[in-house]
Amino acid sequence: MFTSLDVVIPVYNSASWISECIKFVESTLERAGLKDSRVIVVDDGSTDNLRIVINNLRSQRVHLISQENLRSEEHTSELQSRVDISYAVFC
Repeated sequence: MFTSLDVVIPVYNSASWISECIKFVESTLERAGLKDSRVIVVDDGSTDNLRIVINNLRSQRVHLISQENLRSEEHTSELQSRVDISYAVFC
């Protein structure tokens, strides 16, 4: 049985909904007792105010990775090379 789970959310210009999504994921992780889990938001070159929205959440659990817009499955392999994770769910 594992006690943590990293939830990876790839996004592009998602400032309008990302806050609600992250709050839902965090509350679900808490209810499941996965207190050491992380929410990793992978910004695929957004041009909206996504970074500001993420920073305003002020959550220790949320980590933002920004990269240039790859628009393909390349961002999944790029993420795997940059983050050390044992268990992850890609949303």
